[in-house]
Amino acid sequence: MRSAALYAAATLIGGAFVLWLTFFFIFVTVKVFLLGAFPLSPFVTAGSALLALVVTGFIFADAVRARRDDMSSLLSWFLREYISIGPRLLLEGWPYVRRARRFVRLDLETCANVLAFLAGQGVPTSRDEMRRHFPEVQWSTLSDDLRLLAGVIFFRPDNLRVILATPLRLELRALLAQSQSAEIPDPQPQAVPIEAPHKLSPAEILGILPAATLAEIKTAYRTRIKECHPDLFASMDERSRSLAEEWTKSLNAAYEFLTTKARGQSQT
Repeated sequence: MRSAALYAAATLIGGAFVLWLTFFFIFVTVKVFLLGAFPLSPFVTAGSALLALVVTGFIFADAVRARRDDMSSLLSWFLREYISIGPRLLLEGWPYVRRARRFVRLDLETCANVLAFLAGQGVPTSRDEMRRHFPEVQWSTLSDDLRLLAGVIFFRPDNLRVILATPLRLELRALLAQSQSAEIPDPQPQAVPIEAPHKLSPAEILGILPAATLAEIKTAYRTRIKECHPDLFASMDERSRSLAEEWTKSLNAAYEFLTTKARGQSQT
């Protein structure tokens, strides 16, 4: 929450300041031009402010509409990037305002209970199953809260299944084991083993049967690699990052071995 709030404050203040500088530069430029054209007019200052406000509004609208990789004209792209710094800082900071507000409203007790439950699940848990275990919780609210937490993975395209990444699941199990009042949920029988990957066979690493088809191997690999990609745990401790890297390497090796084997069997 603090991180999101600080980032939002920095971007919003910086964006407002840069946008004000843009407005002031346009105001001075227009005023110099109007003073040269109408030196005796009493409306030069008001007209300059109005025109500067309109131009600044167009700049803001252009920053919202235009794509940042528009390289059709190098000069126009450069000018757009330069004059749109303020609006884009404001647009970048606003989502973090909403993120900080969501952290303030986060239901800590419910999230703790849900994470404790998911720590014992080695396979994706469906929305219906979550509703059976937590009937008092609304899925839409719960999914929004869980998306704030690094290491909680929702499966596309429907986002109706959720799982914890392996390093986070192991870390939560360790925390639960240290708590006298917490009970660690037993993993489901079909759960993928979470021991050190060097102790498992390639099929066990991917969580599939030894006779799995090539399509099943590919599906299992895509599912498992999402759980423990090191980028998901860049902010965690060294042990979690090392474990994620170890699992990633083992998954890649297991996938290469099993796909090679499956292709050889299909050719024979």
